[in-house]
Amino acid sequence: MNINVSDFNEDVTFNDTPDACTAVNAINCTNCVGAGCTPSVSCKSLANVDMEGCASDVPAAVTDPATIFTYEACGATVTMSQNDNGDVNFCGDGDGVDFIRTYTLLFNGVPQTPTCSHTIEVYDTTDPTFPACPQAPADLGCNLPSRLLPTHWQKPAALRTTAAAHQP
Repeated sequence: MNINVSDFNEDVTFNDTPDACTAVNAINCTNCVGAGCTPSVSCKSLANVDMEGCASDVPAAVTDPATIFTYEACGATVTMSQNDNGDVNFCGDGDGVDFIRTYTLLFNGVPQTPTCSHTIEVYDTTDPTFPACPQAPADLGCNLPSRLLPTHWQKPAALRTTAAAHQP
């Protein structure tokens, strides 16, 4: 809550008594937003995400604080930050993502407690499929011409001709 010094005024009253002069101070706030209000924050129930899917299935971070928190800000400006901690690289390591997403509520830029977290796991265990496989024999780019094969290479026995066996 932003309160300026100019929002306050002080009323001073002097009570004259025969024995002493007593000052009674009363401080009044003329523009205090949320005066008499107690800020509060609690987390709403956040479901963990555990699913088979692709990178596009990883849920985006929530941007509306009211979706994550129940709060009373007492007139303060409310913002929210989010942090993902863990394996957030879906494609790079081959095992999907597994991380904890933590949301922090801020009142006038000051972090509040508690923070709210949930675990997000998205993994792809489905083998890729191809629309059609090439028919054999097919050159898939790895077939070496015989002139490039090592000199000690021999054809498998099933492919050898029997002409050599009939020579005198």
